[in-house]
Amino acid sequence: MAINELFNGGCACGAIRYRVSGPPVMVEYCHCADCRKSNGSAVAALAGFRRNGFEILDGPPLHYESTPAVKRSFCGTCGSPLFYQNQDYPKDIYIHLGSFDQPEALPPDRHVWVSERIPWHRIKDGLPQYDQFSGTGLPEGAPPYKKPIET
Repeated sequence: MAINELFNGGCACGAIRYRVSGPPVMVEYCHCADCRKSNGSAVAALAGFRRNGFEILDGPPLHYESTPAVKRSFCGTCGSPLFYQNQDYPKDIYIHLGSFDQPEALPPDRHVWVSERIPWHRIKDGLPQYDQFSGTGLPEGAPPYKKPIET
């Protein structure tokens, strides 16, 4: 992926638009309870980018603190979840794949927080799995999650 690549996105109603440039530092499925609640789904799909390549083009999003370190942003009109920022990773921003205009350009390459996965959600895609966060874009981040034997 070229450094000068641009990715555009926004909320469902169009009130908020953003653009991010550069390659993602990671693209993942997150199974943590906080992402599930914030996304309204069994799993969230996110792309992390360097924050200095991110800009809001239209409309101010609303924010809330989902944990002491995490600030999540969404559209105040339609409620679309858009992105979050984590104080533990101050250089990065994590954007919900569903908010991109072309999410197919950003296929996930891992599963994180598999330790909090909903038991009925089976992962069968062969991607690496991590018990918690895998480290921003680092394949040598945390050791892969040891998958239980499914019966």
